[in-house]
Amino acid sequence: MSDNKDCVKIQHLIDEAERLPKEEAMVVLKAIRSAVAVGNDDWYRIVELAMERIAERQDMQPSNSSYHIANRQITNFVKIMRAAYDIHIFECNNGLYASNFEEFISALGAFFNTEINAPHVLLSTAKQNNNFMEVFKKLTAKASDYYTRGDALENTRGKRSAKECPMEMEIPFQEF
Repeated sequence: MSDNKDCVKIQHLIDEAERLPKEEAMVVLKAIRSAVAVGNDDWYRIVELAMERIAERQDMQPSNSSYHIANRQITNFVKIMRAAYDIHIFECNNGLYASNFEEFISALGAFFNTEINAPHVLLSTAKQNNNFMEVFKKLTAKASDYYTRGDALENTRGKRSAKECPMEMEIPFQEF
């Protein structure tokens, strides 16, 4: 680097970086190291630094679920998510409410390994078929059932809940 007054001395940047918390200091020092390598046209070192960055990088886990939306339930899923979307349950990473339903439902579909195309057509067709509210009636019944007798951790599919089972059971005595 030159002694030009427009340039900052590298040692000054290093001194300032050392005052930062460890992870932030490492980011600054790596940036300085990369800038020095580029300034000296040291391409071997530049490639080596890139390889180090990649080796340190944590790979993102796939964001897809191990579940998918059941066949013939995509429209119901879209209807439910549209209602949840409209009451502002979902936000974008920037903290603002989700504002594009098409993108939102497409991302949810991708998460659940299900392609959802033209959700507006699915919603419109459901309205025309006069069955739009069916899924919400079922949800209301399930919510009422949950509210009045069970908790979310109970399996209510054909099994009696602990509340329905008697506290004491007669167990016949058997001698071995």
